Amino acid sequence: MKVAVAPYDQNAASQVKAAAMLLQGRLEEGRELMLIARQWALDNGWLYAASGIDFGMVAAHALDGDLQSAVALLKASIKTADANGSRVVASWYRITLAELYLRVLTATSRPMLRVFLRNFSTILGIALFGTRWARALLVEAKRNDKLAEFGTARARIELDLGKLALHEKRLGDARGHFERAHVAAVAQSATIIVGEVEAAIATLGLRPH
Repeated sequence: MKVAVAPYDQNAASQVKAAAMLLQGRLEEGRELMLIARQWALDNGWLYAASGIDFGMVAAHALDGDLQSAVALLKASIKTADANGSRVVASWYRITLAELYLRVLTATSRPMLRVFLRNFSTILGIALFGTRWARALLVEAKRNDKLAEFGTARARIELDLGKLALHEKRLGDARGHFERAHVAAVAQSATIIVGEVEAAIATLGLRPH
């Protein structure tokens, strides 16, 4: 931050500092700095910069066990991005919210009691309707023709649709989604996504083509 001169660079440095605070477990400090950076970006019309901060804020809420606020922020961000025509950003918000629902739906352990009570209505809603919500979000993101055909966003969408199909025991559909995700991820040398896709395919007793 000491060497940042231009206002945009100073704002970007603040975001990095806030992210570092989150990684250090300094959640309140990190979240407060992110809020300041986000408001500054919005006040100055830097919507793309603000969108990056939103993803950091979602992570901050999740780390703090505040699922309800994370979901609310993503829903609000989708509406804002749709309203200002930021179609790619809106798609990434949709993917992130769908993945949040999927994490809850496929969780193998129960949350701590305080986290459960704090987010009871949100967890109940996801348990009842999360599958439908996640699918709608992913299908809408998939319709976005601004996303590269073999980009990381496509890989994430297909991977998530595959997980959803697997959760619903639709194994044939799951395989198709995973294989499309694998093609896109390999095209981008996205090794983390490739590994996740191959692990998912392996659960079906298959190998990627």
